[in-house]
Amino acid sequence: MGRDLREDHFSELATQSHIFPVFSNTVENNGLYGFYDFQEYHGDALTIVGRGIGLGRAFYKEGGFGAIGRLLVLRSKDESFCARFLSDYVNHILRIHNESGGIPQLPGSSLSNYWVTLPPLAEQRRIAEVLGVWDRAIEVAGKQLDLARTQKRALMQTLLTPTRRFPGYEGQPWKEVRLGDVLEINYGKSPIAIADDNGDVPIIGTGGQTGFSKTALASGPCIVIGRKGTIDKPKFVNGPFWAIDTTFYCTANNGFDIGFLFNFLQSVDLKKFNEASGVPSLSRETLRSIQLNVPSESEQRQISDVISIAETEITTLETQITRLQAEKKALMQQLLTGQKRLAV
Repeated sequence: MGRDLREDHFSELATQSHIFPVFSNTVENNGLYGFYDFQEYHGDALTIVGRGIGLGRAFYKEGGFGAIGRLLVLRSKDESFCARFLSDYVNHILRIHNESGGIPQLPGSSLSNYWVTLPPLAEQRRIAEVLGVWDRAIEVAGKQLDLARTQKRALMQTLLTPTRRFPGYEGQPWKEVRLGDVLEINYGKSPIAIADDNGDVPIIGTGGQTGFSKTALASGPCIVIGRKGTIDKPKFVNGPFWAIDTTFYCTANNGFDIGFLFNFLQSVDLKKFNEASGVPSLSRETLRSIQLNVPSESEQRQISDVISIAETEITTLETQITRLQAEKKALMQQLLTGQKRLAV
């Protein structure tokens, strides 16, 4: 069981002396809480969340670390298991049961009674090596995705204002307008009467696609904005679709590029325009009143095209990560259950 925090040896940030990560009983940021200047536990171990959100989630620990709170630390007795193998086994094969009617919790004494089925140690290590190839590929793609998202945010910060101009547009002023001047903002409608699983027209809600229809309410390119519920996640839709009654669907007026306006809305914190104390709500008049600065239509298109390239890279990386995760999941189902054996 994780111990109390050793404040005399602790730092929130890594320093030259505080190099050993300290993990708490949470899944956010893999549980990282701070850093110690000493090695409380040696590596080749795993931790398991013992209370609250993420109950039973395992994390492999390769180097020295510290643990606090209700975080469970598992180390092998006489090399009876490979920690990297067991972490995948716990996450994908073992079924952890909540032992509390309130906050979910898993006492260490209860965890010790769970049965696991393990291959020989040499095969465990071989399986861990194979799955580690996918882990490293997912990690690399994840870092590339983080970088691509950071680059897109930087592009938007400079291109959606007159801070950075394309050649030929220097000195041309931007004009201040209201969103209602540049977008036709329409109410979505209830999909109850038109929902049809055999249709090919997507039904779009505040959280994304919710189903299909054979009937379209609008044809893109459009921007869909939440009217109630999730109001801060605008969506770009191409082609015919149906927008449900908790959304607005918006088309660009003449002289304005829909891609530029979509990027602007992505950069705005729409939550600050919430008009309800309960479920977030956004009125059409409030949406129309939001002010923005716009360049000429041709410059809008150039800005939209550049940001679109960055978005395409993000989508490609997201698809790659999803594929790698699916491949690893299928492989784990075979290797962690003994359906497929590895020679050692």
